[in-house]
Amino acid sequence: MRAQSLGWLLILLIFGGLLWCDGLFPWNEDPRYPTNDDTWMYLAVASSWADHGVLPYRDIASEDKTPFLLILYRLAYERFGEMAPVAMQILGAIASGLTTIFLFLLGRDLYGERAGLLAAGAWTMAAGSEWVTATPFVGTEVFAVCLACAGWLSLRRGYAHRSSLALLLAGLLLGGAFGFKQPWALEILAATALIAFHWRMGLPAVAAFSAGLLATMSAITAYLARLGVLADAWQVCIVNPLTGTRGAVAWYERVYRLAHRLFSYVGMGAPWFAFGVLGLSRARSGWKEPRRDRLVLLYWTVSALLGSLAAGKLFTYQLQQFLAPLCLLAALGLDAAWVLLLQLRDRRVAIAPASVAACGVAFMCLLTISPFVTAQLDMGALWISRLQRGGPVPRGVPEAKLSAADFVQEHTDPSDEIFIWGQADYLYFLSGRKPGARHLNLILAARSDAAKDSIIRELRADPPRLIIVEERGALKQDSEFTQLDSLIADRYEHAAAFPSLRLDCYLRQDDTSRRPGSAR
Repeated sequence: MRAQSLGWLLILLIFGGLLWCDGLFPWNEDPRYPTNDDTWMYLAVASSWADHGVLPYRDIASEDKTPFLLILYRLAYERFGEMAPVAMQILGAIASGLTTIFLFLLGRDLYGERAGLLAAGAWTMAAGSEWVTATPFVGTEVFAVCLACAGWLSLRRGYAHRSSLALLLAGLLLGGAFGFKQPWALEILAATALIAFHWRMGLPAVAAFSAGLLATMSAITAYLARLGVLADAWQVCIVNPLTGTRGAVAWYERVYRLAHRLFSYVGMGAPWFAFGVLGLSRARSGWKEPRRDRLVLLYWTVSALLGSLAAGKLFTYQLQQFLAPLCLLAALGLDAAWVLLLQLRDRRVAIAPASVAACGVAFMCLLTISPFVTAQLDMGALWISRLQRGGPVPRGVPEAKLSAADFVQEHTDPSDEIFIWGQADYLYFLSGRKPGARHLNLILAARSDAAKDSIIRELRADPPRLIIVEERGALKQDSEFTQLDSLIADRYEHAAAFPSLRLDCYLRQDDTSRRPGSAR
């Protein structure tokens, strides 16, 4: 690697770190309190698991994701306590930085050093936008993408150098990506097909890749078996998504969401899509002899796109599985545009076409940097607001949620259970109380009558000391739960309300002596 390229890569990593760690900067609210509901859910699972022995999949229904993210959150909670959200955001930034390096190396191996740098730059810009919500929300995608990038890089080098060790490592890494989320199984299938049928590397190569994959899957299986939740995890993570018995989003609703969010997809991804299409023609020339290693990009792009679409809810952040290979394709388009500009400088192209091309390139470059510009404007606004207020800028958590958590702690004992109907999972984490039912979250239960029946059976068999009901606005219709209303009417009394959070707290009637004098 030339010193100049190394310098540019370091600049990209520093610049990317500023974008990915925005939530840790002083112009934001205390980073210990994330603003995303999913982060609170993972923290609630981690704290319940570590403090109360509530096992995922069996004792608590969090989500149908494979276990690596839950394990990572638990490790962060055990090591850092209330600073776990900060630790996870730093880990997410590190994963994004590693993805930048892996994309540079893969781009350099396939199309040269400049293409590698452009791929790294495209990812850096994309990871600072809403496409990759590395801050303040750290979910499965940012880690799975990192492992997948490393896996495809190792796969390409295994083919180029006929290295069984590299193929073994590719299997380990892609298996690790699956350990974070199921859609990466499509990339595993694509990699296997590439090795066996297109590269025709023979049985030893397939065996090496399969051995790495099997090692990762065996480790996951052994860990879940040791916890005693293997059968539950199989049902939740594999059977339910495949059979549609998880209360998943129906196909027609997915179509609606795709149409509804089309503007977001196009707006956020326009630079990468445009340059990706431009780079597609260049990439096609490498899908034939003698550079058959470039087939990595074809198989990766197709399988990642299918995986993103199969993810389920069609939120923009779920497209980041596809975003990594798209950045590499966009790098080829950017490289072609760069060559065109050089030709324009040297007057090797006609003036009129060159002018049109230059205008198009300039426009796309403006789109490319728009996420960063928007982020800087937001930062500036936050700084101005902070100076005017003389303190941190509220970003969603603060006093009301902490006050609600204090109320829970004051009116329950550490061994008591509470139940929350809504998405106020932060109260499990902030109060340190054990969930009173297996289904932790409104979103995971509202669409399933079986889940509601399970919840009401658990609550009637062992009523928690406190039930908290959250009105979720647009989700209000989904949150209707007449059986819970009947239970509250029979056994509970209203104890407190937090209007700013849309929370109503109900204390079990035999504990009304602990009820506060007035609602908050």
